[in-house]
Amino acid sequence: MLIEFRNCLDKYLLLWQSETAASQLLTPRLTMMQWAKQVLRYIRLRRSLGRICRKFEARPELSASEQQDIMRLVSCWLQIDAVRMDAHIKRGYVRCTEQFIRMVRDRWPEMDQASIFQALRNIWIMNVIQLMADQPVELTGAMFAYSMLYPLSDNWLDNQEISAEEKHSFSLRFGRRLRGETLVADNKHEQDIFSMIDLIEGQYSRSDHPEVYKSLLLIHQAQCDSLKQQRCALTTSELVRLTFSKGAASVIADGYLVLGHLSASEIDFLTGYGIVLQLADDLQDMYEDSRQNHHTLFTSAASPAKRWRYVQAMLLLSETLLHKLFCRNAWLEDQIRTLLGQSMRLLIGDAIYAQQSYFTRGQLKSINSQHPVGLHRHVLLRKMLENELPVFQRYYSQTAENHSAN
Repeated sequence: MLIEFRNCLDKYLLLWQSETAASQLLTPRLTMMQWAKQVLRYIRLRRSLGRICRKFEARPELSASEQQDIMRLVSCWLQIDAVRMDAHIKRGYVRCTEQFIRMVRDRWPEMDQASIFQALRNIWIMNVIQLMADQPVELTGAMFAYSMLYPLSDNWLDNQEISAEEKHSFSLRFGRRLRGETLVADNKHEQDIFSMIDLIEGQYSRSDHPEVYKSLLLIHQAQCDSLKQQRCALTTSELVRLTFSKGAASVIADGYLVLGHLSASEIDFLTGYGIVLQLADDLQDMYEDSRQNHHTLFTSAASPAKRWRYVQAMLLLSETLLHKLFCRNAWLEDQIRTLLGQSMRLLIGDAIYAQQSYFTRGQLKSINSQHPVGLHRHVLLRKMLENELPVFQRYYSQTAENHSAN
């Protein structure tokens, strides 16, 4: 597993170098036809969202036709056949989300929403892996445990108020526990961490699934190595390798904790997917990382032009990655490819729009031209959705109750 992972990592590093070098700084203009399509699509989405909200305003119950309206809205927004996809995910996706949030609240009632959502995003990645592997969409103990190790360990290591000595001591003990040693927790924080490893061991025995624990040690080592980004300036090549190693190792562990074993093609896709997600996270966190003097590719870029090359290379890498999907259902593979591609473009566009000061007007125009409805109009739709969130919370609550009843 380690050899295959490192080979994949080296391949993506070479691909990144070539795509960064080939990235064009020219900014395509939005043609009148493209602008008209963006506006028309935005109007369709706004009308659809408004129609659904008005239907729900007076009563909480849902008819079959109104559920279809929601699926059509999702289809239009993400350019997928959500009605048909719903048949694959509806039985478990909402229930999995609700169950995860409830388990976190029961165990850590004081945990902030940002940390819960961070962990939940990892659950959703694992749900996608379940879909691709044609497995039921459900929450397992190992999935819950690994997703909670993010806010419990990674965020703790990112805390600037904790000394380097404390972090080093914790990392050593964490690594020993991951290797299978029996340790008595020194404090509540360690106790929480060790209890998550207990959950994983309850699902995957070390003798039958050694690669699960190799993958956990892989992400642990990547976390430890990434601490260098907090202390000193690094060369571009060092930053690229640290970023790629951490992102890839994280999603490789997702794969092993969902499937137990991974094929070479699955390792290849998950390595690339993890890299793209890590780059997107660093792009989203650019302002906060800069404020805390945390060195990433985006905060360390010498100019907007260099930063833009990284954005372009990330988009090229994500497009290449979509052709490496593994899926046993041909129709579902096409839908997941569209969903992942569209989600990544929306994620990158939102991040750039929210941090406009780091980019030139020409760069913003270029991203805007590639966006389905345009950056500004997408933000307007999101605000409209946030204003109507109680309506949709009612929908999800009812859907979860129906699943529980069934």
